[in-house]
Amino acid sequence: MPKVSSITRVLEIIEAVSYASKPLSPLELSQELDIPKPTIHRLIQTWLMMVF
Repeated sequence: MPKVSSITRVLEIIEAVSYASKPLSPLELSQELDIPKPTIHRLIQTWLMMVF
């Protein structure tokens, strides 16, 4: 499996959240995107600190 960059994963998270009909939990994002839940948490925390 090819290595996926953090930026790609953050963009996948943003896309999933933007298309969701309801707020998604980290667990739901993890399951939908096949990204480990701790990674989801880390990426969201970093994204929020840097952007919002």
